[in-house]
Amino acid sequence: MKRLFRFLITAVIGVFVPLSLVAQGNSITVKINEIDLSQFPSVLLRLHISKPLNSSLNVDASNARLSENGVLQQVEFLDCPQDSSIRLSLAILLDRSGSMTRDRFNRYDPDSTKIRAAKSAIGAFLDLLGDRDEAAIFSFTTGTIIPIQVFRVEHDFSTDIESLKGSLASISAEGGTRLWESIIDAVELLRVRPGRKALIVVTDGRNQFGGGFRSRAIQNAIDEGIPVYPIGLGDDIDIGELSALAAATGGRFYPAPDANDLQAIFNQLGSELITDDCVLRYTSSNPCLDGSRRDIQLTVTGSGFFGEDDSSYVVERRLNPVTLFVEQGVDVVSGDTAVIPVSVLEQFSTSQPISYMTTVTYDPSFMRFLGVLTVGTMSDGQQVEVFEDTPGTLRIQLMSFLPALPTGHLFELQFETLPRAADSTALIGIADGAVIGLCPFEMSMQGGMIGIRACEESFTLGAGETLVSGDQQEVSVPLLLEPAPESGRRFNMQWTLDVTDPALEYVDAEAEGTIAENANVLIQREQDRIEFSLDSPAALDRDTLLILRFRTFADRQPKEYPLDFAVQKIVTGCRIDFDVNPPVIMVDGICQPILRRRAQEPQLLNFPNPARGRTTLSFSPERDGQVELLLLDGSGRIVRTLLNAHLHAGSYEQQIDVSSLPAGEYLAVLRLRDQTVVRRLLVLQ
Repeated sequence: MKRLFRFLITAVIGVFVPLSLVAQGNSITVKINEIDLSQFPSVLLRLHISKPLNSSLNVDASNARLSENGVLQQVEFLDCPQDSSIRLSLAILLDRSGSMTRDRFNRYDPDSTKIRAAKSAIGAFLDLLGDRDEAAIFSFTTGTIIPIQVFRVEHDFSTDIESLKGSLASISAEGGTRLWESIIDAVELLRVRPGRKALIVVTDGRNQFGGGFRSRAIQNAIDEGIPVYPIGLGDDIDIGELSALAAATGGRFYPAPDANDLQAIFNQLGSELITDDCVLRYTSSNPCLDGSRRDIQLTVTGSGFFGEDDSSYVVERRLNPVTLFVEQGVDVVSGDTAVIPVSVLEQFSTSQPISYMTTVTYDPSFMRFLGVLTVGTMSDGQQVEVFEDTPGTLRIQLMSFLPALPTGHLFELQFETLPRAADSTALIGIADGAVIGLCPFEMSMQGGMIGIRACEESFTLGAGETLVSGDQQEVSVPLLLEPAPESGRRFNMQWTLDVTDPALEYVDAEAEGTIAENANVLIQREQDRIEFSLDSPAALDRDTLLILRFRTFADRQPKEYPLDFAVQKIVTGCRIDFDVNPPVIMVDGICQPILRRRAQEPQLLNFPNPARGRTTLSFSPERDGQVELLLLDGSGRIVRTLLNAHLHAGSYEQQIDVSSLPAGEYLAVLRLRDQTVVRRLLVLQ
């Protein structure tokens, strides 16, 4: 028996010792150095992974298995220094729009601008980089005339710190903000670099153009595993958008209300990014702040290697905070559509359903509610219920949905702002609200002010057209207003007409087919002055105010009579500037008419042709309307405008003097409303 027992022991040892040696030869050391709960329920682990001697090791999220209190978690991100000469590839994207030249905290110091403070902080941050770290400096703005994107590589990726710092000096600020397209360009240049990668964005404003690129920018950064660290400088930033960008990509959002905060933020970024540690991120399946201990079991495995470590953390005990706020800094021209984001500051789990109910208030004298937008927000793809029982109070609710994003804009409110003649501000308030989910929540609410700038409109009464009439005939004068008032808006106008010449006699006015057709019109006559008042609650889409009729009396010679209009006021709700370009009534002379009516001839003729000295053009418009008669040379250049007038249907003659024209071939062109007639004319000298 003793021999048999000794044999069994030997056999067991003989089997297990070789296996143990194999495990030791392929094992790696995994050590959890730090657990960051600053964005809980997002949990960030800093790891040290030591690889076997003289071997390479590249790991990502697919190599990690992590459980929390025995519940398997989804590892969203695992990034380690790669086996290359570069430890970290870092891109810094600097906003150089015009607003970066202003720092409201130091308005009396012209040299204390936001872009100057940003360049100084970036330069100090670059000094923290090690020998195995590379960086690039990018900037973005828009064109000053046409707001196209302007993305510039100020310095390509390099380990030369002094050269990188030197490239900051020439960056100046102008133009606008196109954030998302610039992030796309920066990610594209960064993704091919070696080592760990990160993108830092420094901006002081809201994205002004190219909002349709937002989803693509975020998704590209996620696909390439590039965390984005936005720094929002000043108080006119979109906190919701920048928070969502950071949360979605695994970065962190840093608000910097004062330019003096930048140095501390960049120092914190240095301690987070410039390290040999690996970074792992996951979102806890238990997002509640319940005071519980969370035990973490982490295993890192792959082809030929294995390592594990355990750790734990304790969350504080309190209600989960939810800060619901209206984004500040929205600024629109009155009469335009305003899109106002309502955002949350904290992070939610995208795997746990939530419901929200809130009441939003606004001033209906400033705006009219149009609807709720959800595309690109936490509520993306969901049907939001909105009830407006009384004007200015919105009850909004969405029940049991999975957030599309962990933080950022919850939804967006769309309003039509009403025209105003003075700059003003309007309050969007949050009266009450509740969030229901797995955890008990404590909600705080903050309304926001939006800026509504005065709208400005400019009108011209009359188009300077000429209308031709004869002795004791009636002529209709369409009174044009350019541009036409905006359809559906209130329009009020008062003007006068002085008729002092006996050659013109005011008859009446016609409203059919004009703006006046849907308006209250008052016409009063006092001696030679006619006063007009027009008030339309919802203007029609027309450019003619009224059609005025006059009876004309001819003199011996042809004579022009500009109509003497004067505008007292135009009210649309906006600031108004107006001009008058009065129509002209031309009355034929009795003795020497410039136009002699003839029997109707449906064509353009001239006699004599060829002509020497003078020739006569005959033409016959078939209906009332604007008529233009031009004389062109052989190359098609307009030599003379012979007539531009509103004529009645009929036949006319026009004599023209060609004695001063060089000999050659010319074209007489008759332009009517719907046709053009051309006649060749040969001039002899």
